[in-house]
Amino acid sequence: MIVTDDNGCEKTATVTIDEPAQGLSVDVNVSQISCSGVENGELTANVTGGGGSSYNFNWSTGDTMQSISGLPGGTYEVTVSNGVGCEGTAAAAIEQPNPINIDMSTLDNDCSGERNGQAVPFVTGGSPPYDYSWHTEPKQTDPVADSLAAGSYRLVLTDSRGCQDTAIAEIEQPS
Repeated sequence: MIVTDDNGCEKTATVTIDEPAQGLSVDVNVSQISCSGVENGELTANVTGGGGSSYNFNWSTGDTMQSISGLPGGTYEVTVSNGVGCEGTAAAAIEQPNPINIDMSTLDNDCSGERNGQAVPFVTGGSPPYDYSWHTEPKQTDPVADSLAAGSYRLVLTDSRGCQDTAIAEIEQPS
C-alpha cells in the first residue's frame, strides 16, 4: 500500500489481510414441545468459525437472541452474521406431539351386587409407554381395571413425557 500526503511525500507499507481459518458454521439445538397444545419449544443457535467473537442472530420469528423459547410446532430458520462479513444459516423443526386420546370399553357386571365389571382403555397419541392410575379401591395401575362394582371409575393416564389425560368408565349393574 502506498500513501501520499498533500506535500507529495509517500510512505509504502505492506499489509496482509488473512481470511478466517474457516467459514461461519451454524447448527441449532432443539428442545421439543412437552405435550400437545403446549407452546414450550426452545431453539438455541450454536456458532463456530467465522473469525469473529460477536455474532448477530436473526430468527424467522423476528427474534434476535441466540436462544428463543415459548415456541409452537413448526420450522424455524436462523441467520447468523459477524462483524467481518461472514454469514451462516440453519433451520430446525419443532414437532407438535399428537394429543392423547382414550376410548373406553366396558364390561358390565353379570348380576346385581357382583364385582366382575371391567374397564378397558384404548389409547392413541401421546408418547408411549403409558402409566395407568385407576381411581378404584384398591387403586389399580394395570391398563385394564377389573373386579369393578357398578359405578363410575376415573382413569388418569400419563405418557412418557409426563402429559396426562383422563377418562371415565361407567360400569352398569343389571336391575
